[in-house]
Amino acid sequence: PILLSQYNFQDNTPHLVMRNVVLEECNEFLENSAAILKKYTKGYGLWAYRNYRQSEIFNGSFMLGLEGWASQVIGEGTVGVDEEGFMNLSSLSMDSIVKIEQGVKQ
Repeated sequence: PILLSQYNFQDNTPHLVMRNVVLEECNEFLENSAAILKKYTKGYGLWAYRNYRQSEIFNGSFMLGLEGWASQVIGEGTVGVDEEGFMNLSSLSMDSIVKIEQGVKQ
């Protein structure tokens, strides 16, 4: 399966140079993406469905590792955060499930 670290089609992060999908074309872009994502991936994670000024998510950058997050591995797989703060989810078989969700702030 394909793993997309971030499927950013719109982003207003300061100092980030990115070519955005034209706002009026976002719905069509996402609708056309659905069949491809369904065919070539095992799922998705929704981070935010609208803009926000600052994040209310505790440890949303994973700079504190998995603190404040709950993870679950069913079957063979791993969950971890590397030294640069990137979340790594690995499902090692087609029957495995790996998931992470926001826990309670510690």
